[in-house]
Amino acid sequence: TRYAILDFFKGQNIKFWQMKNQNNLVAGNNGRNFCLAEIGKSYVVYLENGGNIKLDLSGQSGSFSVQWFDPRNGGALINRPNIQGGGKVNLGNPPNNTNKDWVALVTASSGSNVAVTGVTVSPVNVGLSVGQTRQLSATVSPANATNKTVSWSSSNTNVATINSNGVVTAVGVGTATLTCTTNSGNFTATSTLTVTAGAGCTTDYEEIGGQVIMEAENLKVAGTNWKVQSNVTGFTGAAYINWTGADSFNNPGLGKVTTTIRIKTPGKYRFQWRSKVGQGTNSTEHNDSWLRFPDASAFYGEKNGGRVYPRGTGLTPNPNGSSKDGWFKVYLSGTTNWTWSSNTSDNDAHSIFVEFDNPGVYTMEISGRSKSHLIDRIALYRTGNGTNLSNPETPCDGNTGVAVTGVTLTPASVSLEVGQTTQLNETISPSNATDQSVSWASSNSTVATVSANGLVTAVGVGITSISCTSNDGGFTATSIVTVNTSTANAIAIPGRIEAENFTNQSGVQTETTTDAGGGQNVGYINDGDFVEYAIDAASAGDYELDFRVASATSGGTITISSNGNVLGSVNVANTNGWQSWTTLSTRVSLPAGKQTLRLDFSGTAFYLLNVNYIEASLIAAPVTINLSPIQDAYLQGSTNFNNNILRVESGNRVSYLMFDLSNINGTITSAKLKLTCNSDPGNGNLAVALGNQNNWTESNLSNANKPNATATLGNLNTTYALGNTYTWNLDASAINGGGNVSLIVSQSGGNDVAFASSEGTASSPQLEITYVPSNTKAVQQEVPQQAPSFYKRSQLYPNPSTNGTFSLDLKGHSDKVNIRVFNTFGKLVYQGVSQGNQVTLKNPSFGKPGTYYVHIQSGLRTESLRLYVY
Repeated sequence: TRYAILDFFKGQNIKFWQMKNQNNLVAGNNGRNFCLAEIGKSYVVYLENGGNIKLDLSGQSGSFSVQWFDPRNGGALINRPNIQGGGKVNLGNPPNNTNKDWVALVTASSGSNVAVTGVTVSPVNVGLSVGQTRQLSATVSPANATNKTVSWSSSNTNVATINSNGVVTAVGVGTATLTCTTNSGNFTATSTLTVTAGAGCTTDYEEIGGQVIMEAENLKVAGTNWKVQSNVTGFTGAAYINWTGADSFNNPGLGKVTTTIRIKTPGKYRFQWRSKVGQGTNSTEHNDSWLRFPDASAFYGEKNGGRVYPRGTGLTPNPNGSSKDGWFKVYLSGTTNWTWSSNTSDNDAHSIFVEFDNPGVYTMEISGRSKSHLIDRIALYRTGNGTNLSNPETPCDGNTGVAVTGVTLTPASVSLEVGQTTQLNETISPSNATDQSVSWASSNSTVATVSANGLVTAVGVGITSISCTSNDGGFTATSIVTVNTSTANAIAIPGRIEAENFTNQSGVQTETTTDAGGGQNVGYINDGDFVEYAIDAASAGDYELDFRVASATSGGTITISSNGNVLGSVNVANTNGWQSWTTLSTRVSLPAGKQTLRLDFSGTAFYLLNVNYIEASLIAAPVTINLSPIQDAYLQGSTNFNNNILRVESGNRVSYLMFDLSNINGTITSAKLKLTCNSDPGNGNLAVALGNQNNWTESNLSNANKPNATATLGNLNTTYALGNTYTWNLDASAINGGGNVSLIVSQSGGNDVAFASSEGTASSPQLEITYVPSNTKAVQQEVPQQAPSFYKRSQLYPNPSTNGTFSLDLKGHSDKVNIRVFNTFGKLVYQGVSQGNQVTLKNPSFGKPGTYYVHIQSGLRTESLRLYVY
């Protein structure tokens, strides 16, 4: 059993310390079923007597894996088909011995479900008058939970009801508990509501999200001739108000009702009230009342950009008809029914607007003008549709809440691939702000969309800005989202990109190619077309891109970019046929890792060019290392001396050094031998030669086994002073890596000299090797690279070559041109100098079938051509 337990936990990543007893999820079997669970993530179900069992996954979404484990015998977990969350789900029978005890491990599939861990409700205490409404807000944790839906209920529907959106309506006097329950996990939070008979709003109405909504029956009308009534049908809320006093057509202020409004979001607000003609059938009588905002920043009527101002404010022009002491006559027209029609200026209707420059408490005043003018509801709004009758009434319970002062968004920028998603998280400041709600938007939904919960989905390649705006205060934060082509099957670079293997394109078509190797090419390319490739660069650095192209027209330009950054371009000329292929090269810098390589095509011809493939090769800078000898000694006549010095004397003493070059895999471009004069100064010409074999050691060196010189690598004729180090520049083309190399130092005249050996206390001999690693292209440092002209490019022909013999037509170079040929392993197989414009090359080293790189360097520029030998 002990080992069986280890089998169960091994490699399963079961976070048992985060689990709780949840036996209720597998009820049945006389209480002999047991469950430990981290809701929404992992469930460990123990069936004491086996059998068929259902697991309650109510409120959970996504896919869950099912694995059975035999606790009696141990062994590997046995996989069963996945199940889907939502309701009670049958796990099926155990694999065998179904009446024995078994354990089932049920785990949410990666990324498919984020469990709810709690919920809060705001505000937690609410006071309303009969007929008033209030919006409650629920915040489900965590913010990226998969299922954030909730349900609402009231403990006493005779006191208050609450709809599915959390809007509370006060029905009768009393108290009620309003409960919010998450549909995932059944977490709850409550708010306590107290409903009073209502004596009018005694505190400030609070602007929420750019709106102030008031039920007229909740205004402070006590002691005036404004009466709260409900006998005329069609009103909202609990009632409406009716001016029952005398007409006051020219003197506003009669029956004045004063209401205070707390504005948190400054700006321009439109004013409308929902009113009705309460007497008769004439829409121009019993249709108006007085309105004033005495301390607003601006109060005016507006029509087609023109404004009118109340008389008595010192501002002009003024409205037609009645106006006095900052009051507007506000009337309805065109109907006697309930309507949001609210205008000023007779026969020249202007809509009503109010401006508030700063947050604060402002005053709204209404007074009677026409008897039997009924007012049901008042809307003051800068955003949304304030006249929507489903809008809840603005809070007026003394709890004006804490205003939002800002919002931040994390992460501030993110990169995605097409099809990927990411969760953005907003933070409202201060953390105790009453209204934590926000709205989301994408500046370019063709690149990425965003849900109401801040979940971003990458749709297409490009860049977009995701904005998050607080509903209280209108504060905004943004996150920049960059979407790249999916790199799930990225092409490895260095390597070949077949043109037809694009991940995205516009305008191009593929066709069969007759180029060497066959396959398909991309063609029918016009101006403005593009192709994109998902690539994975092994390392950052300079790459040479060889484009295999053809054109039967004037050609065009290929502009190369990576993740939106332009890297370079290639100009393609007429090659005398759509299947007459040539190779053009350019050098670009690529970052490491997965990215989108894009080719944009431009030109004036109807069809521009064809592309067969792009060969990408890493251009490596040379690597320099210093090596000490693994063997060194000298012969004086036939006697071996292996001590702390190496002596050299014309006709008498010769020194031998062996170096280990086995770790050098590439082309050696520079070699230098460095010796430090020690014990005995001298002068004369000292030659360094390459030995023909390495079958000797410093202890057994003799005339019988010593290496013989095959080629002189370098000479130095000078005076050698004690303590000084001298350098021989050697012929690097004669030295190859991959094994040991023997060097022979001899004198052809002058006085004998001694140098420190590897056993000496002075500086040991050093062989400085500079090489270009294999499988890369050599880059010539210290040579200015000029942008090549692709219309004056040197040509190789025939290419492919069948026997390794080819001609090189040099263009755009000076008289002296260095020519070097490398094989695909980076090994130098040919080196020469040309004094003319045409060169014929033939060398057994590149007569073997394969691909070769021909590097051409002059004082003007450097080129790299590809040669194929079959």
